[in-house]
Amino acid sequence: YVELEGGRDGVYRCAVVLGDTRREEFHLSCTEGPEAAIHPLVARASQKSQVVGPDSDGKGLNFLIDGLADDAPAGSIYEVEFVWTGERRSISWSPVEDTLLDVVVGEGDEHKYYLTGTFGAEGALQ
Repeated sequence: YVELEGGRDGVYRCAVVLGDTRREEFHLSCTEGPEAAIHPLVARASQKSQVVGPDSDGKGLNFLIDGLADDAPAGSIYEVEFVWTGERRSISWSPVEDTLLDVVVGEGDEHKYYLTGTFGAEGALQ
């Protein structure tokens, strides 16, 4: 849970650093729990997707910053802007060379990877 900068005039901002996969999924929340998620209606949504919430229906419904599609290398910085004015909610992001924002998400984070399946002495069965 990371608190975004801003809030003045309904505009909130943060910076996101792309990890080694060059793709970052996220949603927003009004609390530290899942009961007040602000999210898209579909999984891995672009910034053109409708923004809904806050509600508890956001499990698995995240926005996707796709650095692969943008040909952005790992370590690239994207500034994310969330606007909430009255009934209107929108989100956007774009790559930047550097950021003046204090809130930088993902800087120094390590990803964890897991394999699942049925394994035996002969190797993977499934």
